[in-house]
Amino acid sequence: MIKLLTIVLAFLSLNQSFSIEEDKFLENCHAAYDEYKIVTNEETSCGDITIVFGIKDNKYYMSAFFLNDSSVSLNLQYFINDKLKSTFVLEGTVVNSYGVRVEENDKVTVAIHHTSQDIKYDFEVNDLINMDLIKGTGSEDFPHNNYEKDVIKIIRLFILFFILLSIVLIGIILYFYKMRKGKFNLVQKPVIDVENEYYEEYGDPIEESKESVQQVNKQALMDRYFEEYRKGDITEDELNEKLKRLWWQDDKK
Repeated sequence: MIKLLTIVLAFLSLNQSFSIEEDKFLENCHAAYDEYKIVTNEETSCGDITIVFGIKDNKYYMSAFFLNDSSVSLNLQYFINDKLKSTFVLEGTVVNSYGVRVEENDKVTVAIHHTSQDIKYDFEVNDLINMDLIKGTGSEDFPHNNYEKDVIKIIRLFILFFILLSIVLIGIILYFYKMRKGKFNLVQKPVIDVENEYYEEYGDPIEESKESVQQVNKQALMDRYFEEYRKGDITEDELNEKLKRLWWQDDKK
């Protein structure tokens, strides 16, 4: 007798938890919609389904609730004019989808894809608009849906992430390139690297101090510039520019 009572109480509590979930769904619809209509509310071989059409801010929406009575997974999908719009996946034993936008003249199909069978409900939005609708409060936003699998949204997010990552990487590359090339000071042309230019021309001096190397290098470069001018390899303006750059650092001291 005690075992039988325990089974009955468990069954009642199980049914009560189901009804609470469905009642909560209808409460959410009542709070979100200005006007709405329960267009489907029935038991199927797979579970209980409730579909609601509603109006909020003069826009049309569909919402659906499905209670899965088995342990298998399923998808709840919306087709607009025979084209897949959204797919919602099971979380626990319930699939909730709130506020899927539809338009006048749309044909809407709400489909449950179960492992044992597929269930489909077809609606014409114009027919739904002309139904006697229940007044809702319209005071709340639509609650969160079950996770929606939308390949297009995923692709768009991936593309956006790739673009942002590319911009960041290009910025980093340009930053280090400028640091390496010393491009931050654009006011003056860089002074001639006297020692490097001298070493390339005459070789590396062995027993010279840095200061004397600078003077010898500059004198050697100046002699070379004059020789180039005499040979006609450079013009007078080019000679003056080279001499100016050669002695510019000393003038600044």
